[in-house]
Amino acid sequence: ASAQAVSASTESLSSEGNRERSEQELWKMRNRIQVLGQITPQEMQQISNAQEAVNLVMMWILLEITNISITSKILTEPPILSRVYQELSNGMLAYFRAMQIECVPFPFPFAQVVN
Repeated sequence: ASAQAVSASTESLSSEGNRERSEQELWKMRNRIQVLGQITPQEMQQISNAQEAVNLVMMWILLEITNISITSKILTEPPILSRVYQELSNGMLAYFRAMQIECVPFPFPFAQVVN
């Protein structure tokens, strides 16, 4: 089914109107994330050009939560709101710890002994 989706997406690249849509579909297939709503062309460009896409999305989330809180669109008690920020921070901390483990090279001599 995914091969059909890819071929359908590449065929629709021929028309200018479908170009943005197929780029979004290809981006979703490559990154396999669920997006609520639509990705705007500006957001797609920012994510595509970002070196740290996770930080960019986290910034968007924090800005949106802060904006909603300041404008009183959602009335939330301060302890609950601070817990939201705390859990987002804990998630980013876990992400950076995982990245730290992933980025540290495995010692070459040890890898040779194991293999």
